[in-house]
Amino acid sequence: MGEPSLFVFVDDENSSCVIVTNCSEDKAKIMVGRALQHASTPPIKYYNADEYAAAFVAANKRQPFDMLFVGAYDDVEGDLDEVGTIYEIAKRENKILVLPVDTNGAVSKEIWEYHSQILH
Repeated sequence: MGEPSLFVFVDDENSSCVIVTNCSEDKAKIMVGRALQHASTPPIKYYNADEYAAAFVAANKRQPFDMLFVGAYDDVEGDLDEVGTIYEIAKRENKILVLPVDTNGAVSKEIWEYHSQILH
């Protein structure tokens, strides 16, 4: 069983947050991977926080209220009492990086990297 988690999609201009009501670290990895493979997800070189947050929800939403858009990170920063882990998702070079941060301040020792590959 998981706990509420916040996924923060960040680009150079803004952020877009999605709260997932029941999420474990294993489930988070699967959800990010599923979102990156979804038909509505733009290629990594066109990464945009809002577009990727929307694709994340489109790829993973299964029932009402299991995930919700909650706006920019600055708007939700004080409302994180129930959230166990924050996953910060950003583009660096030609890859997506995910940094899991526990809300008690512990930063994960591992950063998840997702690379784009073209198979012929």
